[in-house]
Amino acid sequence: LTNRSFNHPFNPKRAHGSLKPKIIMVAGIIFFVLLLIRIIPVVLIGGFVDKGFIDTGHFDPLLYLGGAQAIIKTGSNPFPYFPPLNFLFIAAFLYLGNDNPLVPMAAIAIVGWLTVIGVYLLSKELWGDRTALLAAILCGVYPNFIFYGISFYAETLAIFWIVFSFLMVAKYFRTCKSVYLLI
Repeated sequence: LTNRSFNHPFNPKRAHGSLKPKIIMVAGIIFFVLLLIRIIPVVLIGGFVDKGFIDTGHFDPLLYLGGAQAIIKTGSNPFPYFPPLNFLFIAAFLYLGNDNPLVPMAAIAIVGWLTVIGVYLLSKELWGDRTALLAAILCGVYPNFIFYGISFYAETLAIFWIVFSFLMVAKYFRTCKSVYLLI
């Protein structure tokens, strides 16, 4: 006698292989495309516009960029009423990039991309692979999230920490290992 449920078309472990490698391949392609969506605007801004939209229009990117430049020059935060994490992040990459504002822009774009991966991991932990892919796609192509992911707004770092904090809490409740609460 054979087990008929093994070859059932909806069984993920049917005879011709598992769906897991296909989902991993699709997720990899999606993450690569979403990285390009975040990096291409930074490259275009650097190639076609001197300092991009950093110096025009919005006051907040100028504030964060100016605060980071002041930290490099004076060593102190010129805006004590703002938390220093975003200023320090931008200042570190400005220093590494020899005062080129495109370097911290690229770093913030990568943090935005890592946030999309965090949304995928959190959704996978809570609801499964397919829902996680859909959540990553929706998060990755959401225009406001892309805009914040290539500018100096503080929301990009905050969303990154919030998503990974929720992921660690979800992993703790799933496994009851306290190491996830320490991270």
